[in-house]
Amino acid sequence: MNELDLPAQFDARVKKMLIAVDQGRLAHKARNIKASGAPLEEAVRSLFSDSLPSNNKVASGYFYSASSRCSAEVDVLIYESEEAFRLDPAPQEQHYVPYTSVSAIGQIKNSAGELPNAIKQVQESLKAWTEMRNEALRGRANGDRAYRERPLTFIVCGKCTDSDFRKLKTMLKSKGRPYVDYILLLDRGKIVAGNYDLFELNNPVINFFSYRNVSSLHLCAPNGAPDYPQGIALLWIYFAVVSKLNWDKGNMLRYNEFCRHIEIIYPLQMQQQLL
Repeated sequence: MNELDLPAQFDARVKKMLIAVDQGRLAHKARNIKASGAPLEEAVRSLFSDSLPSNNKVASGYFYSASSRCSAEVDVLIYESEEAFRLDPAPQEQHYVPYTSVSAIGQIKNSAGELPNAIKQVQESLKAWTEMRNEALRGRANGDRAYRERPLTFIVCGKCTDSDFRKLKTMLKSKGRPYVDYILLLDRGKIVAGNYDLFELNNPVINFFSYRNVSSLHLCAPNGAPDYPQGIALLWIYFAVVSKLNWDKGNMLRYNEFCRHIEIIYPLQMQQQLL
């Protein structure tokens, strides 16, 4: 049987993303601050836009409510095109979509030194989304409240120095809740993810749905392809997002079986409790 090497494919993506980080740093040295983050942002967005099913769209942009409230800018906005009516105020690459269509929110940073700001951005986006949903539900009868799952949140951090790595626990504690669902430390091949302590002994790995009920954060690494630690970390994040898209469709899409198998082959194992 022929072989399609998924870890190697994702590892090749990581290499391109780390080159994008270096390109961004060159722009930063030239005092072009706005452009310094663009290469990595575009590389991450292209991973999803090139490969997700066509009913899902990927862009930087904003989400808004019926009462005209609008979020701050989001680096990676993944939304369901079948449920979105774009009302962009001007022709541009950034998209404006209703909050109800949003499945995932991501922020992208070149370095771990930017993580505090990235976490703050994600927390503010999630707060805005929650307030928009609560505003829509306020005053309705209980039986008329169709539940909408909150967006999955993630951060991709290009490079993490030893100093920033040692400060990770302190920094996460200072930012508090709500936790970002996944923080990918790209060059380290590590993922900060949450788990529910009550099931920790019976469930030593974190699955794609653990983010929905979290009481602790862990530094984790996916197993299953030791030659490509960075590649399988990116692969794991990718399929975590794909699983969320399936969940938003009622957990009934046929690729659910595929995602479940990914969880088994590349289990996300907890290495160190952070919070």
